[in-house]
Amino acid sequence: MKILIPKEWLQKTGIVFTIAACVIAFFWYGASPTTTLVSKDELSNTPDYFLENVTSKEFTADGQLEQIIRTSKLSHYNINKQTTAVAPKIETTTDGIVWHAEADFGQLNDTNKDVLLTSNASVVRKDNNINSNKLNADVIHYNGIDKSLISEGNAKLTTPQGITLADTIRSYINLETAQLKGNVSGHYEQATQNK
Repeated sequence: MKILIPKEWLQKTGIVFTIAACVIAFFWYGASPTTTLVSKDELSNTPDYFLENVTSKEFTADGQLEQIIRTSKLSHYNINKQTTAVAPKIETTTDGIVWHAEADFGQLNDTNKDVLLTSNASVVRKDNNINSNKLNADVIHYNGIDKSLISEGNAKLTTPQGITLADTIRSYINLETAQLKGNVSGHYEQATQNK
């Protein structure tokens, strides 16, 4: 057995510490990846979460059912506070009037409750379970602030009195009026009088 003198002992100990430091540094820096599989730009366009075959119910403060949303796919984007929906069907009850809305695609705004329906969009108003008004358009925007429906592109309003076509039709949920703009035309049934 050989006894190390202090100089040799210091050299061997220095080598062991150097090797240990290199091993620790290798594992320390090697543990965190320097590159990601997906770029940050691609991740910024992805949803925070998505759900399939969704039925969502919203209630008023006093427990009354206010809205039901059914959709085959729902994707939420926290960056712009938007939720997109595929084939949404929305039923809303306001002051005893039931509204049915649907489209191929929908976009719901988390902050102001706006809803944008695109591609084959329609909204039907039911009074006492009878269809009273039907609105069809390429795009229907529900404005949550003034509670209006703005229909653009092939807009068509069907009421018991007849059919009205326009580039843009704006109607209000709580009023029996509509504002028509651009290429307005209509077909109305004449009332018959009893003699």
